Amino acid sequence: MAKEQVKLVVVLPVGPIGSGYTLEQLEDTIDSILHYTTPSRKVIIQDNSRPLNVGAKLADKFGDEIIVIRSPQNYGMFGGLYKAESIAYLSVLSFFDFKLLIRMDIDALWIGHGLEDEAIAYLADHPDVGMLGDFPHSEQGYDWPRQLIKRQLSTIGWLTNPGRYSMLKKLVDTAQSKGYKLGEHAIGGSSILSPVFIQKLNEQGWLLRDEIYRLKLQEDHLFSLLCRAVGMQIGDFGTEGKPMSIAWRGLYESPETLISQGKKLVHSTRFYGDMNEDRIRTFFRERRERERALKREPV
Repeated sequence: MAKEQVKLVVVLPVGPIGSGYTLEQLEDTIDSILHYTTPSRKVIIQDNSRPLNVGAKLADKFGDEIIVIRSPQNYGMFGGLYKAESIAYLSVLSFFDFKLLIRMDIDALWIGHGLEDEAIAYLADHPDVGMLGDFPHSEQGYDWPRQLIKRQLSTIGWLTNPGRYSMLKKLVDTAQSKGYKLGEHAIGGSSILSPVFIQKLNEQGWLLRDEIYRLKLQEDHLFSLLCRAVGMQIGDFGTEGKPMSIAWRGLYESPETLISQGKKLVHSTRFYGDMNEDRIRTFFRERRERERALKREPV
């Protein structure tokens, strides 16, 4: 069976609704994807909400605009997100011939057109780059994952879980032989993955591995490590003049400033200064509504 050709795949992991997010916020994020991305796209909801069924609620609202892939269980955080995303990536590789994959959290938001074309052009010019994101080429923020890695590679780490120890040592040794700095990563929240990187992960057997699932590293730390382990680089798409603005917590700048800077994908909508998430989302949602109204106006 021939694979369906699409320009863009967006993967959105979804856990149980609760204190972390509301259904309305999730729907708002999906609406931003549908508004700003190319029609040649697939939006994959990786539903990790079991025993709830958040994906079914989304399918009722968005219909054929999304594809829901339901995990057998809620795998949790750390390596759990890696495992859930592995399921999504293997599905994408099986059914689609795609040019770009963007993985994003629920509290990431699209705020502009054209990001996928910029990223595809960048990857064509830099074929050794497997991931793009907020990667400022400094070691700021490396300390926490570095300490997590060292702890799991210690004697106590080996005694606690020798299988996990062996897998992490293999990954780190392989990545360091290719220039990886311990703890280096693109900031989580949203990242761009090249099809070549995802294919290499599959070919080299780094997807859906229980030993990696058991690692106590966040999703962004893990996939950055995996990117370097397969011999690819991490590229900057989030600093000044680049189209992403991906902060660990909150927004780097005000909504107005992010628009004036030409940013197109941002994280996190949780807060900026004294603005809470509702105010931030309302600002960007009203902007989308104005843009839709302008498109409907007769020429």
